[in-house]
This record gives sequence, structure tokens and C-alpha cells, in this order.
Amino acid sequence: MARLAMKVLVKVEIPGTKAQIIAETRNVSSQGIYFCTQMTGLEVGQELECVLVLPKEMTLASQPSFVNCHGRVLRLTPDLREGCVGVAMEINSLDFSEQHSFPPKIAHHA
Repeated sequence: MARLAMKVLVKVEIPGTKAQIIAETRNVSSQGIYFCTQMTGLEVGQELECVLVLPKEMTLASQPSFVNCHGRVLRLTPDLREGCVGVAMEINSLDFSEQHSFPPKIAHHA
């Protein structure tokens, strides 16, 4: 699948836990996303819930749009240059219907 180099905020949660982080995507396709995170303890095969925040300038909407996705970790790659772990996530389902809000103090931390 074609991947788009796209840096947007993503809220990542591990189902069944209270663990969540705000990260930034590096690229996105219809079947997966790649993002960098400081979160530790992720494992290949682990299920993740994510919410992508698409800026209104990207969608031409009056406010940011949110895309809910569920998937699993395919690959973890240490990124020494950026000091994070790169996470390749396969998307199993997408939902554009639900709205979310991100507190401003969190939304600006990637």
C-alpha cells in the first residue's frame, strides 16, 4: 500500500489498561500507521487503540477530525536519532464517527 508521509497527533491506548500516550505519526496508509513514542513495554502482536487527529487544514473542515482505529503492533524499531521507538501498527478497523477532545496542554506534546 502507498504510504503518505504525514505527521499528525495520535492518542495511543493499550486496551484493558489505563496506559495512554500522545505521539506523532511519521507515515500513514489505509492499512497501517507508523509512529514514534517514548512508551515502553510495547510488544509485537499487542493490540492498540488509536485516535488520529487530522487538522482542519488537512480535511478542510471547520474543526479537527478524529479517526478511531484498532490494530496490532507489527514491528518495533529503536530510533536512536530521535530517541524514541518506532511502532509499525497494522490497522484492523477504522471509525470516523466518534468525536474526541484533546486538552490543549496535551495536544501540543508529541
